Amino acid sequence: MVQNMGEVRVITIMEARITEMSDIRDIGDELMSQLETQEKPQIVLDFGKVTYLPSAMIGKLTAMHKKAKSYKGTLKMCSIAPGVMQIFKITKLDKVFDIQPDVSAAIAGFKSSFIKI
Repeated sequence: MVQNMGEVRVITIMEARITEMSDIRDIGDELMSQLETQEKPQIVLDFGKVTYLPSAMIGKLTAMHKKAKSYKGTLKMCSIAPGVMQIFKITKLDKVFDIQPDVSAAIAGFKSSFIKI
């Protein structure tokens, strides 16, 4: 599910367990296409419904993160379940990705980056 909240696009991952390679490919393709529809994309991925995330999907997220940077955009993630968060911590990707507790905090992070003093 995709929602535009001002300049920020919030994408909610609806699958609780992304296990099928075809689903991983389809979700990855859809996420990448969302990057291409904006100049300097600002995207929040909401994982509130996700309980399991395989390594192949983490690879897609890493590729998306790199592509967002190449477009001078920003990718944030939020609402990650503790079990899924463990995967990010073990792989040290919690230091790579901007992970926020919820959608509101992620959007607020974008707004604070707009303020120039």
